[in-house]
Amino acid sequence: MNLQEKLDSLDDIQREIEGLRPIDAEQEGRVMAKFRLDWNYNSNAIEGNTLSIGETAALLSYGLTAKGKPLKDHLDIEGHNAVLDVLGDVVRTKEPVTEHLIRSLHQVMLGADREVSSVNDDGLRVTRTIAAGRYKTSVNQLVTQTGQTRRFALPSETPALMSQLVATANEERQAPTMHPVLFAASFHHQFVSIHPFDDGNGRIARILMNLLLMQHGYLPAILRLAERNEYLAALVQADAGELGALFELITDACMRSSELYLRAARGGPVDDLQDFDKQLALLTQSALAERLSGDGKEGTPSDHLQVVDTLLVPMFESVTKRLETLRPLFAGVLLHLEGRFTPEGLILKPSLEEYRAVVVPALASGVRALTEARLFFQGNSYVGDSSKTFVVSVKCSFHARHYAIQAMGYLQAAQEIFRATYDEAITSAEVDAVSRSALEIVVKAVERLIAKN
Repeated sequence: MNLQEKLDSLDDIQREIEGLRPIDAEQEGRVMAKFRLDWNYNSNAIEGNTLSIGETAALLSYGLTAKGKPLKDHLDIEGHNAVLDVLGDVVRTKEPVTEHLIRSLHQVMLGADREVSSVNDDGLRVTRTIAAGRYKTSVNQLVTQTGQTRRFALPSETPALMSQLVATANEERQAPTMHPVLFAASFHHQFVSIHPFDDGNGRIARILMNLLLMQHGYLPAILRLAERNEYLAALVQADAGELGALFELITDACMRSSELYLRAARGGPVDDLQDFDKQLALLTQSALAERLSGDGKEGTPSDHLQVVDTLLVPMFESVTKRLETLRPLFAGVLLHLEGRFTPEGLILKPSLEEYRAVVVPALASGVRALTEARLFFQGNSYVGDSSKTFVVSVKCSFHARHYAIQAMGYLQAAQEIFRATYDEAITSAEVDAVSRSALEIVVKAVERLIAKN
């Protein structure tokens, strides 16, 4: 179907839904809960939030936090969910879009001002304030995956541009000139082009787009994490005046929501097969959270050996293999594995085989315990700029009753990617997940290195 045919089909579905109202309250509650969970999860995941769909559900339904995940990721989910609470009232009262409303939604989402660490244009790490509910005071820009810099409105331009955008929205509300779905998509792009806040612009843009849709009787357009690259590419095309791809993407998302709601209105199932995965993930997360609520057993050298053999060795092997492919980018490379013991002792080995040959017997003796295990990679004299030194590392810290794994990338603070107690069994799925998390940080570090070129 072409775009117009899709819009016609969408409107046909909307009319059919209206003809079935009122639908069963319990059934409507289930479908709206699904929309809410999917919206919370996907909109945050698109921005890099690491909580899974199950962890998102566990947090919102039971207040359970996910092990090894950043506090900011939990706060972002909770803040986004709080905005959806407010949004329902705005839709019901048909409140027009105003700058005050937009700033208020941003205030609710962030909760309060935040101090964050970031890298400035000179490559220096600085601390800056993310203001909740207030327009930006410094320039913001985005480096795309292709290394291009996407620039947004200057802080001095932002108030006037936002005033104009809101005026356009209210003029369209009074005298429509285009299909509501297309206008909502266009509004979304214009908002992103301004990028009025220091943080949270993508999430607020999608919230405002859906507010416009819902005020016209449509269901929210939930863009999926799997569509992230397509979505970002569509926004870049829209910058050049080509909105077709964005219109198609938003229309398809609206269609998915309307088809699901219609199925529910007819008494059909709300869940699809993926939802069973989500439910299982929620149950698993609940069980793990309950186990982590206790202190856990005190770690012994034998426990450390178990972690090394079942988690660190395969994870280090996976990451090392990929790091080796970066050698051509540098004039020289330093790659080694470290082990710190108590009683005092430090080993440095250039290969995993040599590392394991020392660490395993030391732990097996029961006399020495690990305090830290680390994979370290340093690339000197980057081919694009010989003054640059590229460093990434993955470190496991062994504490009395738990251990934690952190990964650090080029010009990036260390980020915790996994935490567990010693009495937890380590599954192959967790090994894969930790390896992926570490490698994602490596990839972002390489992108950052190349982008600075």
